[in-house]
Amino acid sequence: MSINNKHFIRVDEHNRVIAGLTDDIVAYPDGVRDSDIFTHESGGWIFEMLVDDKWLANPLLTNDDGIYLYKCDGEISVSRTQDEIDADTPPQPELLPSPSAEQMLAALMRGYLGEAQEDTELRLEQIEQIGRNIKAAEEAVEAVEQMRILVDEQSQQLLRSRELLDSVAIAEEGLTLKEGSK
Repeated sequence: MSINNKHFIRVDEHNRVIAGLTDDIVAYPDGVRDSDIFTHESGGWIFEMLVDDKWLANPLLTNDDGIYLYKCDGEISVSRTQDEIDADTPPQPELLPSPSAEQMLAALMRGYLGEAQEDTELRLEQIEQIGRNIKAAEEAVEAVEQMRILVDEQSQQLLRSRELLDSVAIAEEGLTLKEGSK
């Protein structure tokens, strides 16, 4: 017993063949649409297509770039011309020339030197900050020294005042004794 399936193609608005299918519900569960074009009835569930007078079994419908290879000319499928394929192919970006070894080395050196310069600038800023800290510490030491000198002078004045008070106290005691002996 031979099973004959109906074969169909699906086309887009430019009549490019975008799908090929049979009415086999297992192989093609989404089924056939009313807009699909009937091509023939024979064979099994594997899609077959007559293109340019040659039978193709389950053909690839696109090239590696996803561009459709066939079009429908009425009920007949034909290969698209190279001009038609090229018209659908998006323009390739223009490639920049590869840099030479000297250019790559120069770029690497600029990057390295740029990093070294940034590192040097950071270290110089740190050294300047250390210098400012040292100057502030020296000024603090000088202020402490000035305070020490003032404290020493005030201590000496206090000692002299104490000696003077002791002398006055002794003199008063002597006067008190003299007056008491009279």
